[in-house]
Amino acid sequence: MVAFESDGAGFCAIRVDLPATLAEEAAYLAALESVAELPGPYGLLVEVRGSGPFTQGGRRDNALWFKANRARVEAACRGLAILRPEGGERSAAGFARMFAFPVRAVPDEAAARAFLAECLEGQAA
Repeated sequence: MVAFESDGAGFCAIRVDLPATLAEEAAYLAALESVAELPGPYGLLVEVRGSGPFTQGGRRDNALWFKANRARVEAACRGLAILRPEGGERSAAGFARMFAFPVRAVPDEAAARAFLAECLEGQAA
């Protein structure tokens, strides 16, 4: 399952259940495209449940999306919250190396929303 949501007030989320089917990998890339098209400013929650990698093609497509959209996302996104039961800290560290905005692993959606609100107010470090 892959879901994208945006409340129009600065909060958006991509939710992914792994392992993903090929159709879900395509839906994930479509969700990433939706994020890249948001005008900003916004805070992004990425919630990943389950485990398992995408296919090699899915990983390649993800890398290509990142290369094509990094500057646009950095201009609009104010913070990224990673909600992942296992490996959240590792994922957050990886994203923090890729982006200039604050990235944090969070234990639940309430913590994610609080962190992203701080980011949107310019108070998160």
